Amino acid sequence: MKNTLLNHQIHRALRALMGLSLMVGMSNTTFAQFSIWNNPGSTGSYSDVAGWNGGSVVNAVPNGIEAYIFNGGVTVSTGGNFTPSQLIMGWEDGNNGSLSQSGGNVTTASWTRVGYAGTQTYNQSGGTFSASDLMVGWVNPGRSPGTGVVNQTGGNFETRNIAYVGLQGGTGTLNVEGGVNTSTRMITCRFTKPALWDLMEAREL
Repeated sequence: MKNTLLNHQIHRALRALMGLSLMVGMSNTTFAQFSIWNNPGSTGSYSDVAGWNGGSVVNAVPNGIEAYIFNGGVTVSTGGNFTPSQLIMGWEDGNNGSLSQSGGNVTTASWTRVGYAGTQTYNQSGGTFSASDLMVGWVNPGRSPGTGVVNQTGGNFETRNIAYVGLQGGTGTLNVEGGVNTSTRMITCRFTKPALWDLMEAREL
């Protein structure tokens, strides 16, 4: 029963992701390549290709393409080099995942979204992280607002453009207890009427 539920979740996400790719102007025969980590109750290195068990690309490290973490833990340690085009943590209500970085490099060319749905956590104790834009706590349309947490105790954490903490009703938490955390801009906010992006309350730090 559990495996059936997980397969249904993956298939639903695949349909949604493919539809989203078509909506943003891609042809009916092509869509953005992506991989999904969906391993409830287990933790493994990002380089464990068997962990990337869903999506349009499976059994391969999703460097250069979109990476989705649904359930379970992913780790990056010394010598690691994880470079997806964007990293999205959480897609469905009930997803519970994490990424823990103790060393190495994690860089996304575009967004990193922690807590797009469900509950997702990014832990950094070492190494270098860099994202074009960061969202911690957001909402995937049609799902409940997500919960995202970033815990930093060491290393370098960089947002090259804007870091949003709490967006469109999502719950976002950024805990910095060590290391260096930099961003061009940081905005903590709450949106109402998400479809209209009607800003109710925002604070730029």
